[in-house]
Amino acid sequence: MVKGIYKGGNVMLNIGPRADGSIPPEIKTRIREIGEMIHKNKVGFHGTYPSPFAEDSQDWGLITQRTEGNKTKIYLHVFEWPSDGIIRVNGLKNKVLKACIPSLGDQKITFIQKGLLLHVQGPVREPVGYDSVVELEVEGEVQAENGFCGEINFGGIQMGQAKAVLTGGVERATGTDVTGVGYISPTSIRKWNSMDSRASWKVYIPEESERELTICYSCDSLSAGQPYWVEVEGAGMIEAKTLAGPKGFEEFYTRHLGKVKFPHAGIYTIHVRPAVTPRKELFGLNWLFLE
Repeated sequence: MVKGIYKGGNVMLNIGPRADGSIPPEIKTRIREIGEMIHKNKVGFHGTYPSPFAEDSQDWGLITQRTEGNKTKIYLHVFEWPSDGIIRVNGLKNKVLKACIPSLGDQKITFIQKGLLLHVQGPVREPVGYDSVVELEVEGEVQAENGFCGEINFGGIQMGQAKAVLTGGVERATGTDVTGVGYISPTSIRKWNSMDSRASWKVYIPEESERELTICYSCDSLSAGQPYWVEVEGAGMIEAKTLAGPKGFEEFYTRHLGKVKFPHAGIYTIHVRPAVTPRKELFGLNWLFLE
């Protein structure tokens, strides 16, 4: 239902009655739950419309908005409430004036805004099941910066294969037999055929900092030992060699690459590419993570 508002569409509840025209009890229960959820979060539904935030910009949910006179309010629909209560909002360019939780009697909550990253401190326990709405009042018309990897629900920045920009022949391998023995692999980035092959991401760093970089990939003993680079434009380069996992390309493994020092706040571009022309498949890259 929230996605329908976010995309400016409509939602049809396809409720199939029994042969005698009655509604099954389980459907009644679900409709009642939906009604209660909307009632508690009504300001996030009634009269709201799409926001400029990309659908994948927040891993906890979606954002809608409403204009009231000279005030603009945005509504964070949090489907996955964070265990620490901190809702991490990526890409908001407007100054936030105040924040509250409508379902808790417009209870005011604190927030910290650093450039394109906003931390809203909610309660540890989610206010409403399925969808907890947080209301933000901001200055001016809502503006959003999209196209970068921001903080995820439990902190840190994950650069997943789905958000990677691929060049030089690399591609996402989904549901393919990469082992030659009939094993269907998970989705990963493969076909690293040359030194021009690369996967790239943009990330936002809110302040000068030093962060731990981790990589997750699959690799077997025949492909192990090949060098690759992780380049952070404006912050240096890390060279490493592929390591085999016990199950080869059938399972992902996490490797620690070291620390990256970011000299200032801003958007950085990160590339992964072979250091030499690969003799075999380099690895099946799943993600990078900055902590």
